[in-house]
Formats: sequence, structure tokens, C-alpha cells
Amino acid sequence: LIELFLNLKDFKDYLKPWDEVKIIVYYRRFYDWAFSSYNSQTKRSTTYFPAFHEMKTFFNSDNDDVYTFQVFQRYKRFFDNVAIMNMHDKSKDLTESFYCDTMPHAEHTCNKVKSMKKVKSNSSKSNAYMALRTLALAAKEKDYIDLKTEKDIQFAMEQIQNHQENTLGNSVNNFKF
Repeated sequence: LIELFLNLKDFKDYLKPWDEVKIIVYYRRFYDWAFSSYNSQTKRSTTYFPAFHEMKTFFNSDNDDVYTFQVFQRYKRFFDNVAIMNMHDKSKDLTESFYCDTMPHAEHTCNKVKSMKKVKSNSSKSNAYMALRTLALAAKEKDYIDLKTEKDIQFAMEQIQNHQENTLGNSVNNFKF
């Protein structure tokens, strides 16, 4: 939603009809965010796949507007009720944490979320995915393989996974970062 507004003053004006507004800023560990950001960048393009090390200029820039504390302070200038939530808190999943801890007057939704069967996210799946994707894109960068489309990348990832599991007898979870 915030992407629709050029600045936070416009966003605040948009939210005026509501009596109670709470802004939630989620903290995400830098390296988790960096891999996710890289993954998003490579998914958007079918012609150019930056090597992870090429993105270091973005990660090392003075672009403070992506860091949790700076984001928190920016919102705090416009809104009275701003909270920081740790998305790595393992005591609850994000949905339960959001509805039960941060949403005022959401008891019914909180109870419903608690009663539903929780689907535990499997971070090893996303790590394996990133490892396979990184290997495929590194092979492309070295001109070992030709990747033109997302379908080509997915096929290369499947081949790497097959080799890792069937030829080497290892799981993709054996990849180390």
C-alpha cells in the first residue's frame, strides 16, 4: 500500500478516516534480507542476472532508508503509534504475532489464527532454493550454460539438484553458504 504514496504525509492523509492506526515495522536480519533482495532482483529479469557480489554496492551504500531503525524513525515523525516486530521471533509465527500482539481489538482473528493448524515455514527450502539458483546463475556468468528465460533457470536448478542428490548422494541442504 505504501508504494502508492510518494511520501508519508500523503500516506497519513489517506489513513485519516480511521480512528486508530498502528504502523508495524518488521525487523529482518540483514543477510536474510540481502539474499531475499538478490533473489527478487534475479527473478525480475530474464536477460541480466547480477552476481551476488555485484550487488555489494547496493548493500554497502548509504541507503539508510531500508534499515529498521531509520524506517521506524521516519514513520514516527508522522504517526504516534509505531512498533517494531522481530520477524525471527520463534515463539509465534508471523501471522499469530501480527493479529495477537500488534492488532488492537483483533481477539476473534487472533483466536482463529491460534486454532488453525500452523504451517511451519521451512527455511531450509528457501536456503536450498537460493543455493540452486546461485549455482545456476554463477554457471551462466562463467558461460558454462546458456540461460535466457526463467524456465531455463528453473530447468538448470532441477538438473543441479538431480546431480547433487542422485550422482553425489547428497541433499541440497548440504550446500553451505
